[in-house]
Amino acid sequence: GEALARSEKEGGLLILVDFPGGTPDNVCRRLAQGRNAAVAAGLNLAMLIHALSHRDGSPREAAGGAVEAGKKGIRVTVSS
Repeated sequence: GEALARSEKEGGLLILVDFPGGTPDNVCRRLAQGRNAAVAAGLNLAMLIHALSHRDGSPREAAGGAVEAGKKGIRVTVSS
């Protein structure tokens, strides 16, 4: 509650969680509702790096960019 209130004064909050539909995702989505906050689930390193290096803009824009970066970071590098 307090961290969310403080983050709204500072431009909003992007919350990254590990697993879509898991407890952290569900709780964070409820807390973020009606606030200047966004939740992106399915966290991987590409998402985290993108979010940390693109802190300008709204939380919704940051979430979209992080999700796209995460998708691009997933690939098969070796096949038999």
